[in-house]
Amino acid sequence: MDLRLIVNPAAGYNNIDIEAAQARGVPVCTSPGYNAASVAEGAIMMMLMLVRRVHEQQEVFRQQGGIGLPFGLQLHGKTLGIIGMGRIGVRLAKTAEAIGMKVTGLTSSSTRAELEALLQTADIVSLHCSLTPKTHGLIGLTELQMMKKGAFIVNYARADVIQKQALTDALMSGHLGGAGLDVHWVEPADPSDEIYQHPNVIATPHTGVASLEVLEQLVSVVCNNIVRRREGKELLHRLC
Repeated sequence: MDLRLIVNPAAGYNNIDIEAAQARGVPVCTSPGYNAASVAEGAIMMMLMLVRRVHEQQEVFRQQGGIGLPFGLQLHGKTLGIIGMGRIGVRLAKTAEAIGMKVTGLTSSSTRAELEALLQTADIVSLHCSLTPKTHGLIGLTELQMMKKGAFIVNYARADVIQKQALTDALMSGHLGGAGLDVHWVEPADPSDEIYQHPNVIATPHTGVASLEVLEQLVSVVCNNIVRRREGKELLHRLC
């Protein structure tokens, strides 16, 4: 097989063996910067579904009851802690502030003390960091127990930023109010898994980026790099 180019239609590249590509002289490119609005909107959607207990409202509706009963909380006035202030994190912060949320954020250079302060003060923690040796398993039982009782966590980063068993335990104990998961430890995820059976977990099939507008842009980026490779031009967003 004459492999001449690898273009990942996403910003991440943890699914590509960079060393193997380098050893074979195959250039690797990503497609960053096109998914910020879509993922930020997805995170807001997930937060709203969690805090307003949409799954419970749907069940009550099917039973033809509950008219006018209060369900859940509002986002306005709540504190959002964003772990990962790249393009997506910044876009999410602006959107959340427009809703009336208070926002704190961490970057890759933030300290452990700053992480602990965020966890202790946030009503909702939203993950948007890259998966690196530093962030792998970043959120474990110790970190989850630092969060307010009844707080929520949303993950649109990579599943392994959170330790699965720790999250399961924090949910089962009732310490967390709920979790919104768009990324999973095994994909496709098994819906019968204990964590997805929890009534306060909302899971989506890694579709945070998958709006029609974003997919159209990504196809254009990928095709552009294929043409550039064929014509000997400089590749865009090249990693190696």
